Amino acid sequence: MDNISKEINDVIKSGDLDSLLSMADTCFKKNELKIAYELYLIPAKNNHAFSQFMIGFFHLEGLITEIDYSEAFKWFILAEHNGNIHAKCKLGQMYFYGLGIKVDYKKAFDLLIEFNKFYEEISNEEEFWYKLRYFYELGYLYRYGLGTRQDIFSACEDYFEWASEYDNPDAEFELAYCFQHGLIYVKDINRAIEDYERLAEDNEHLKSQEQLAQIYLKGIDVEADYNKALKWFSKAAAQGSSEALYELGQLYLTGKGAKKNINTALELFLDSLEKGNEKAKNALKILFGILPNNNA
Repeated sequence: MDNISKEINDVIKSGDLDSLLSMADTCFKKNELKIAYELYLIPAKNNHAFSQFMIGFFHLEGLITEIDYSEAFKWFILAEHNGNIHAKCKLGQMYFYGLGIKVDYKKAFDLLIEFNKFYEEISNEEEFWYKLRYFYELGYLYRYGLGTRQDIFSACEDYFEWASEYDNPDAEFELAYCFQHGLIYVKDINRAIEDYERLAEDNEHLKSQEQLAQIYLKGIDVEADYNKALKWFSKAAAQGSSEALYELGQLYLTGKGAKKNINTALELFLDSLEKGNEKAKNALKILFGILPNNNA
């Protein structure tokens, strides 16, 4: 804390909590993150719930050091125990994504739905820039019945719709999927493809790229188009999708959408296998004559 000004040192020595927190908030907003962390840490060690939440947030996001999920979880637990409602949100997300802890959808749901009760209270707190990020996770849990009963209508209308308004591509993908398959909405493949393409291009959204590729590969409610399938599998493969690498291998192997090239197919199958795709293992065995080719 050598760089902290005399004014800050004076506030620290005075023990004036309100001034200390105000200064910490100011430093945080000015991106003086190291100073902000040190200032929040003082009341955090004395059981101040919001400061404990902020220390957890620093570790969760890796704002001044590497990401440390264990430290983040520890501080969020303390903050939640001391009454900080925002810690419920972050703990719920940590259980949802398995960040440093085992995935537990029931705990994720319980924490997020409890946090959601306070939405009206926090919705006007502009400083909490993350306030709507939990809508996607709650929607996903309702959509697939994880940790709670399945409720696709509530997932879409109450959560994905809201999350998509704040440019959450995962929520927008789920809505597009519902339009594609006629889940609660009237089936509309054209709208679904339009949304997938926007997400795939503008956000490089992997699931959207994979979904488009499968639609054009298999001709799902549209005419099959191997050139478009090749395009979208190529983009998904560039992001490391093992399934896309496998499907690309099949296109090069069969000469659909691309000039037939067994060497390229072999390389793609090997890359897919390296990422754990079992179908690529069988494709390689067929190439090497270990298994019969039932599709020949």
